[in-house]
Amino acid sequence: MKWFIKCLRQYADFKGRARRKEYWWFAVVNFIITMVFLIPYFVQMFKLGLSGVELSEKEVYGYLFSMPYFWIYVVYYVAMLLPGLAVCVRRLHDIGRSGWWTLFIFSASILNLVGNVIKDSSFALSILITFVALAISVVGLIWMFTDSQPGENKWGPNPKEPLDYSTEPQQ
Repeated sequence: MKWFIKCLRQYADFKGRARRKEYWWFAVVNFIITMVFLIPYFVQMFKLGLSGVELSEKEVYGYLFSMPYFWIYVVYYVAMLLPGLAVCVRRLHDIGRSGWWTLFIFSASILNLVGNVIKDSSFALSILITFVALAISVVGLIWMFTDSQPGENKWGPNPKEPLDYSTEPQQ
């Protein structure tokens, strides 16, 4: 939990480096909190499905938007967007990549959305876009699991290595 709090304290800090532990603890805690908000919705949809109620897509979204905890989740999601982007940028810095690669990683979400929108008009293109989004996601996942670049890089010292205070400062 301390890593999650650390990311919240560095709310919009895009400088420096974040080790794997910091990134993944933020991601896991964020996922758990998200599930706490969304599980009641899934339970209600499951109960409606078991009772034989057929809902249109419009009714499903209407039901979701009428739930108060969904709107609390939306506020939470918006509040976590900037710290999530910041820790992702710092994680990329830790492996020696520019933070601008975050746009590449998040483009997978946009591509997936586009693939879902066009699936009725062009199924083949939808499948192609989905595979490209999956490939981008895999690359991003590999980067997030990559070990820190040893030593100092242009974004700062390695957060895993202790600072060396044994040398005398230059006069």
